[in-house]
Amino acid sequence: MIEISLTAGSLAQCRFSVSPAMQAAVVLHPHHPGTAGDRRTARQAVDCTLREKHLRVLSAIRGDIRTYAPDFLTPALGGAAAPTLDDELHRVACTPTETVARQMNKLIAEQRGHADNPPGRPPSALRQLLDGGERAFAHRAAGEMEVLWKTLIAPQWPSVSSRAEADLDHRARTLARCGLTTVLNALHPAISCGTTTLNISSLRQIDVVADGRITLFPSPLATKWLLSIDPWGQRGPYLIYPVPAEGAAPRDSTGPAHPLAEVIGASRFILLTALEAPRTTTELAEQHHFSASTVSYHLAHLHRTGLITRERAGKRVYYRRTAKAMTLLDQVFRPDAAPQPGRRTVGRTAAQSEGIVSA
Repeated sequence: MIEISLTAGSLAQCRFSVSPAMQAAVVLHPHHPGTAGDRRTARQAVDCTLREKHLRVLSAIRGDIRTYAPDFLTPALGGAAAPTLDDELHRVACTPTETVARQMNKLIAEQRGHADNPPGRPPSALRQLLDGGERAFAHRAAGEMEVLWKTLIAPQWPSVSSRAEADLDHRARTLARCGLTTVLNALHPAISCGTTTLNISSLRQIDVVADGRITLFPSPLATKWLLSIDPWGQRGPYLIYPVPAEGAAPRDSTGPAHPLAEVIGASRFILLTALEAPRTTTELAEQHHFSASTVSYHLAHLHRTGLITRERAGKRVYYRRTAKAMTLLDQVFRPDAAPQPGRRTVGRTAAQSEGIVSA
């Protein structure tokens, strides 16, 4: 479970943005090659562009990504509500040299130590590309990002941007009618909003403190969520979430949006994902706009199946997910990464997880 601690300040500053550079970062990430219906073609298009346009920096970065991805290619937005590609590329080119060095060293170290890398594999091409200095490296990365964007994203940008803007319009209407909690709960099946945390179901255990604003990026090109963590206080967390396919209705936090919801029921699924920390019936009712009697009814069913526990503290009864429920959620959210016997999830601080974290 990834837990992003929420403060009154971070919630007050929470915003959405349509970012050209974020869309390029989405297709560049090897785990998110494109739209869900055309993944192979999209992956091949990215690889072909990198090769034919001789984008060596981006090719080297993409080739070395395993579980960690550097995030200097997705810079802080500053005060821009609608950043332009030129503004974002300028920020990439001006990335502090210490940031480039830190992130590239981490990427190289992880690539070298990953279990998928056979003995005797040649050293990362990034080392050679960094010989000219981090400043030149950042400038070259920005130039290659522009080529990638103009080749792959620009032809479809009118459609991509309009779909992202339509998603924002839908979120704005939901915010006005139901509040921010409902909006956050409807972003993705793996994302839920607690009283003091924004939670992402994952086999990784990462605690993130959102000192600054949380920025949310809708992406028609993403297939899963992407979280960009900045432990150095230069900006708050960035969360990229996929926009529903064209013609499909945006996900509603009260509708079945996940196979597990179809099994146990949408309302029980919502309550189960919200119980990463102890909650009372009243808290759950206020958070999800249910009546207290409805919450009590569903909690009774979840308790009988062993998915939640309950404990009395004075006059209050607190409910929480069990280990059985956590295992079930992780297996359903990530069936390709179900925990093996003896495997443990290792807790990490945000500083250890700087960069882009993926599902």
